[in-house]
Amino acid sequence: MSSAAQTTAQLSSRLGVTFVIFALVLTLAGAVVLAGAALLVTVGYNLMAGLVGGIEVDLRERR
Repeated sequence: MSSAAQTTAQLSSRLGVTFVIFALVLTLAGAVVLAGAALLVTVGYNLMAGLVGGIEVDLRERR
């Protein structure tokens, strides 16, 4: 238990550095989650578009 108290004391003595490291870790974790979700959505759409035909956008009238 004393090692946990010692680690906590060290982290609290360098509060600014601890905050910056914690913020960077959470930002990177959020970026990884966002990239993973975007990848899943795009893969899911591309798999479904192959079966159904996807979205068609008409930029000019068909003749």
